[in-house]
Amino acid sequence: MNKQPIIVKFLTKTSRQERPDKWLRQFPGQNPAWGRCRFVFDADAPEYDWLAVYDELPKEGEEQSLRGREELACPPLHTILITAEPSSIKIYGRRFVRQFACLLTSSGSTSRRVLPRSSTNVNTAIVITSDATTWRRR
Repeated sequence: MNKQPIIVKFLTKTSRQERPDKWLRQFPGQNPAWGRCRFVFDADAPEYDWLAVYDELPKEGEEQSLRGREELACPPLHTILITAEPSSIKIYGRRFVRQFACLLTSSGSTSRRVLPRSSTNVNTAIVITSDATTWRRR
């Protein structure tokens, strides 16, 4: 069995402006790890096994019109979009959502592979299995 850590790069629209303190509070002892998963919050981290994006990618620059972009360092099947707002508040474009292999949402139906639906404002434990290809709830 592979004992190597699974590196998960976690990005938000404010990843380039804010420190990860608010996310570290979600981890036991503020250590960004659960099981074999190690989370990195550095928008410029070059190596990772999974990419998780909460809401939006960080912008390329200070201007609001500049869209976020991420050159993948992981397989495309190892990408997750986490949405927090219901579709009555925010609509995610189909082209944007289609870039991700998995979707964690409490919102309406989608054609994407959806992880177990739950309110994303509640601490939800998602476990990546040892082969890093399937999901189960803890």
